[in-house]
Amino acid sequence: MPLASKFPVLIQCFISLASRVFDRKEALPESPRSIRYHTRVVQLVHQEMQSSERDDDSVILGILGAMVSNLVARSRLEFGIHARGLTNFVRIRGYPSYDPDVMAHYVSTSLMWGCQVVEALFGSPTSGPPVQPPCQDDVSEFLVTKNTLVALLLSAQAHIEASSSVLRTSRSTSPLFNSNSIFSSIAWRPLLHPTTNFWKKAFEIAHHPFLILYLYLLDQDLSSISPSIRSETETSLSSDFLTRNITKTSHCACINWYLLTKYKWESERAYLALQLDQVMLRMREHHRVLALKLLLWNLCPFGDKPDTTREMVFALGDEAADGLRL
Repeated sequence: MPLASKFPVLIQCFISLASRVFDRKEALPESPRSIRYHTRVVQLVHQEMQSSERDDDSVILGILGAMVSNLVARSRLEFGIHARGLTNFVRIRGYPSYDPDVMAHYVSTSLMWGCQVVEALFGSPTSGPPVQPPCQDDVSEFLVTKNTLVALLLSAQAHIEASSSVLRTSRSTSPLFNSNSIFSSIAWRPLLHPTTNFWKKAFEIAHHPFLILYLYLLDQDLSSISPSIRSETETSLSSDFLTRNITKTSHCACINWYLLTKYKWESERAYLALQLDQVMLRMREHHRVLALKLLLWNLCPFGDKPDTTREMVFALGDEAADGLRL
């Protein structure tokens, strides 16, 4: 709601969403009222885009709002159209937003889609081709991000091979990354004890990789500063989890929102983690688990180290890019 005071388009988005949620809850066909509210959101976005004093953040928030509304209405085609329009707009702009609050909203809302944006834009090995052929500019960006993810995984692989015993020792004294920490428990649980609940799994499917990717990127940033500052940061994060009632049974989304707001002025890391997350979502589940274990073992060494090779890492990247060609 605080964003709505800065961007009035969000008020109309909330109204449209509430109307469609009501229709779904009452098991009603989509009402003329809901269609009218949603159409108004789309009109406001078009008006803003055509304005001589266009506010790009209002456009982005309006498109996100329309996508949420489409998600509730199960309008896969229109959802895909808006998803493609949003990626194109962000590409032209060069970055989603320089307002940290808008970026936190952008990333957190994007995590809510789960696999659906990736499937709408590119299709997947499990869901089949997208409704419309992929945009070549989207494919180009995706392949660049895929290469970044492969490089990240290769770095994690090399680090484990070179210093697995050192990792175990150093992490055992870290309040954030030791085997009994809150983060370790939340991050390892879906990998060691996968849920059979469809809705819980659908909700966590993007949140869980994002959490591991974000903390891995943060850990890389911390490795370039003094050990004392790094230790203070890890202690502070671990303490914050307790004061914010994040427990070992919490969902990944709880930590994600905390990280997005705590580091909202460092939104480049969140955006990169989101892009890498979307590449992972094109992998088959058992291969995605393998990639996540490789990254997570670098943070919280638990059990036997991952049995992966460089060739396997390259194969993971190939699978994520399956069917995507320039």
